[in-house]
Order: sequence, then structure tokens, then C-alpha cells
Amino acid sequence: MVKKSYACGQYNPAPKYHDAKRKSPPYSATDCEGRIMRGNDGNRWLAELSGRAVRWVKLDSGSKAKSVAKRSGAKRSKARKARKSRKSRKSSRKSGAKRSKSRKSRKSRKSRKSRKSRKSRKSRKSRKSRKSGAKRSKSRKSRKSRKSGAKRSKSRKSRKSRKSHKSHKSHKSRKSSRKSSRKSSRKSSRKARKSRKSPKLRRTKVTECGVRESGSWAKYYNPKRKSPPFSATNCEGQIKLGNDWTWWRAERKGKSIRWVRYTDDSDVDSGVSTVVY
Repeated sequence: MVKKSYACGQYNPAPKYHDAKRKSPPYSATDCEGRIMRGNDGNRWLAELSGRAVRWVKLDSGSKAKSVAKRSGAKRSKARKARKSRKSRKSSRKSGAKRSKSRKSRKSRKSRKSRKSRKSRKSRKSRKSRKSGAKRSKSRKSRKSRKSGAKRSKSRKSRKSRKSHKSHKSHKSRKSSRKSSRKSSRKSSRKARKSRKSPKLRRTKVTECGVRESGSWAKYYNPKRKSPPFSATNCEGQIKLGNDWTWWRAERKGKSIRWVRYTDDSDVDSGVSTVVY
């Protein structure tokens, strides 16, 4: 709520001003700053600024009242001067800000003009470069077309000469191909006879745990591998020593079987048959 202000000496309905124990005047000191008034105790009181607030101060004699009034007047003049100085500072700041803005606007205008001039120069240069580039490309194309025409004529002549050479060699090549086909058929027949006598055994997949396949995958021989160098699918439920000299166990995870680090030493100490060194 907005606090209502009263004139000095005007009746104020607030209960603190009409209290029986109150000795100062029944008015607000802020409304009567610098004035001397008669209090409820019959003495004279001065509304003086003490700190940040205006309060009633009791006066003993007239000389003291005059000195206090002079002090309060000096304080008021100081406050007025301070306000004026603040206003002047604010106005100077505003004027300085306006000047800086005007300077910035001038600089921005100059920079825009310089940018436009640079762009216009660049556009002129680019037009000239395009024209010169078009002329160069035309000259290059004409040179290439001349060279390509000469190459085509040479290639046609070379093809004709090759065809004539091929026609002479075709007869000889046919004879040699017949001989080579006969030799290859004889060799294949000999191999078939040998295979009937001693057929080759098919390569079978290893299903034993701890046995490596001949020519197995490189992942088991990778130096970064920490788990045992065997397939976990063949060692389900078994505990083995890994490449990092720790115990690993082949456990099922989802649809696949994987090596999992085994931390329980009770089975190893008791001599379980599943442990393989």
C-alpha cells in the first residue's frame, strides 16, 4: 500500500502519535524536517536528520536550538548539492553515450561504404576473370579437339593393321589351342584315377574343449586377447586359465556362449575337475 503523507502540524490518526507515554510532538518527523515544535511534555523538539532517518530531538535552550537549526540547514544544502551533482553526472553520461552512439553510427556507415566499394571492385575483377577464363577454355577445347582427331585417325590405322596380323596368327593359335586342350584332358583323367584310389578326407570341425583347430581364426592368437585361446562353445561350464593368467568360465548369455572372468577361488582350491591348466 502507498503510505499517505500529512502536512506538518496536520492531525495524523496513527495510534503511536497519541500514546500517553509519548513525549515528542504528535506529528511525523519526516513531514516536519528542520522545524521546532512543542512536544507533549511541554518542551521544544527539533525534527533533525540522524543517519538515514529524520527523528525528533529534544532542545534545552534557545542557543542550542539555533545551532541545531543551522546544522540541519547545512545538511539540507549538502543534500541538495549532492542531488544536483548526481543529476549532472547522469546527464553527462547520457550525453557521452549519445556521442559514442553517433561515432559508432558514423564508423558503421563508413565501413558499409568501404564494403560496397570492395564488393564492386571484386565484381569487376570477377567479370574480367570470367571473360578471360572463357577465352582460355575455348582455346583449350580447340587444341584438345585437334589432338583427339589425330589420335582417332592413328587408332583406326593401328586397328586395321592388328586385324591383318591376327588373321595370319589365328590359324596357328587354333592348332596350339587344340593341343593344349588335349594335354589338359589327359591330366584331368590321370588325377581322377588317382583320387578314386586314395580319396581325400574331408576337414572335420573340432568339438573338444582345449583343442585348437589347424588353421583356426586369428582372433585366438591375437596378443590383445585376455580370455583363453579356445572356443567358448566347446567349453560350456568349464573353467580355464586365460592369456592374462586369470581364471575364465564359459557361460551362456542369451543365444551364445561367452568367456566370463571367474573370481571365486573356492572351486580352484578344492580341485574341481572342470579346471584345466
